[in-house]
Amino acid sequence: MNKLSNDFFVETLNNSNYKIIKELNYNSEKETIVLLIIKESKKFIFKGCFSFESKKYLEFRKEISYYNKINYNILELKSNCFIIDYFDSITLGDYFFKNKLNNNNLAILIKNLKKEIDQFQRANSILSSNFSLDNGYNNLYRLYYSKPKQFTSQKNKRSRLPYLFLKFILLILFFFIKFFYGKQQIGAHCDFHYNNILINENLEILIIDFENFDQKCLFIFDIIYLHVMINKLLGSKLSLNNSFKNYYENKILYKMVKYVYEKAINGNISFQLKSM
Repeated sequence: MNKLSNDFFVETLNNSNYKIIKELNYNSEKETIVLLIIKESKKFIFKGCFSFESKKYLEFRKEISYYNKINYNILELKSNCFIIDYFDSITLGDYFFKNKLNNNNLAILIKNLKKEIDQFQRANSILSSNFSLDNGYNNLYRLYYSKPKQFTSQKNKRSRLPYLFLKFILLILFFFIKFFYGKQQIGAHCDFHYNNILINENLEILIIDFENFDQKCLFIFDIIYLHVMINKLLGSKLSLNNSFKNYYENKILYKMVKYVYEKAINGNISFQLKSM
């Protein structure tokens, strides 16, 4: 299977009178590229997939289907590339890392973030007893092993035994949820970390990267995952402990999952801040 070259996207954009300003992101794992482009003095964001046939292409198409689902302003140039309006922003992770936060602007930020989360929940989440724990396991793995760009690049060599123990606890929780709580909110983002959330100078929020939004995963695991990561990023200076409480219908379940995730991230040396 042959992958497309950058020339394909350059030609596609030129044919529609768009000019490339710069490359914003290239992801070899997802086989995607994101460009800042311009047409008649107006800026846009272009995203393309380097394949028409791979599994990554199908995931790419899911992102397009989500934007269409919420009636977002999107222009498909080809089935493997689209254009959306430019959102002059940085990631939420970079914002937390680079700015001095206080309780006032943090409150506004969280309010706007919850507004975007609520829109995603309304568009995608449903009550169902047919759910999986895939995002629960994936989130645990990332918290235990990953190296977010805002933190040190120190290698994170950890014993697999504690990870397996935490994963076993999640498995017990899964059966607990399945047999005692029945229907749950499914339809998660499935990669809901702070680098997939953009924020501009007015503290307005935009969530991105919806390749996995239609999986039958538990919505609550994404919220706890984001909550734990932001708490770690903020350190002891500010607290989010009550910021997402309206999403936690079952406080006991929330506390148990949060405990597992915090155990995973607290031992991850890659999450040790250089400075704040």
